[in-house]
Amino acid sequence: IDNVNGRGRWNRLCSNCDDSYLMNINFREGENNITIKAKDRNNQFVEVVRVFSVDTNKPKVKRVSPTKGFASNEFKVEFKESNPASLMFYYGAGGVYENLSIDISDFCSRDRDYYECVINQDVSAYDGGEMDYYFAVTDIADNVDESKVITIDVDMTPPVIDDLEFVVDGKYVFFDILIDEEYFDEVMYSYVDSKGKYKEKRLCSRLVNGVCEKRVTFQDGPHEISIFVKDEAGQNDTETVSFFTDSKNPKILKTHPKKGFASGFFEAEFMEANPERLTLHFGDNESTDVDLGSCVIDKMKYYCDVTVDLSFYDGEEIDYYFELEDKVGNIATSKPIDLTVDTTDPVLNNPSLFWEQGIGRYARYIYFDFNITEENFDEITYTYLDSRGKM
Repeated sequence: IDNVNGRGRWNRLCSNCDDSYLMNINFREGENNITIKAKDRNNQFVEVVRVFSVDTNKPKVKRVSPTKGFASNEFKVEFKESNPASLMFYYGAGGVYENLSIDISDFCSRDRDYYECVINQDVSAYDGGEMDYYFAVTDIADNVDESKVITIDVDMTPPVIDDLEFVVDGKYVFFDILIDEEYFDEVMYSYVDSKGKYKEKRLCSRLVNGVCEKRVTFQDGPHEISIFVKDEAGQNDTETVSFFTDSKNPKILKTHPKKGFASGFFEAEFMEANPERLTLHFGDNESTDVDLGSCVIDKMKYYCDVTVDLSFYDGEEIDYYFELEDKVGNIATSKPIDLTVDTTDPVLNNPSLFWEQGIGRYARYIYFDFNITEENFDEITYTYLDSRGKM
């Protein structure tokens, strides 16, 4: 009886048998579990349970890697087999092999009867030279298939980025990378785009005197990229760099005062998406930085003001201009403007007597008589509240 697929039915092997029975019977592939019962005419019987596996299909090694170039310490094998019993990795040189038994359950992934295995084995003893290797897979019926013997160069020394420099110029970034690697393959960089997708692009596929030089265009804004150098064995060295690109030059739109006099109060209006520094230059090579955080911002327009002490220049002529720098070092300067400095406030010499109210029918009149000391007099104005309390 088949204890797995027999559905409770017994199958007769023989009747009136002598002392032995011999016959070939086909069983299912894989593990089988059967019970054999022998019975005499007195209905006495004995039972024996046997568990065994059937495997008529030989294993097949489909592919291995690496097969060319260089090996480091990672090796792969793909094979087809329903019931693998063991997987061996043989490696060496000059016909002398070392062997490694691979745990299929730990190092292999399975898709039906297909297995893909990845192992890491230290082959540093062959670094800088050649090595032979092959895989052998055995099934539960002791059928064996071996891969072709692969002869490959061994490189266990990873590449090294000795120096990495870059210069940002608008939307361009110029890379200058010094690399130490005998078996160079390529220089790549990776980044996450605005949609959150991981991407890779090549910088260099060859070196000139150990140097990778490349100009790359980036969109305006902040960037963080990983630069990695790979050798022919798949080993790499990685560095991460951050930078900011800005292809639009800053522009100072207006400054104030435009003419006449200066008291120390200055204004600037400019357009820039990524301002870094705004500096007022005045007088005898004096300068002061404007607090950008205090500016009024309307989209990309900035309205800024700053007050400086010009008392040292009182009565003299000076010029001033603003200098604007963005995050990538682009600079814009305003046109220099000549002004006369006046830091002395006008003085009202008769503060108690400068006005008088009319009498009688002239009572609705106010008569003003100002006595003022001011070298650069401009005007006198007054304000008042009307009957509705408005200024």
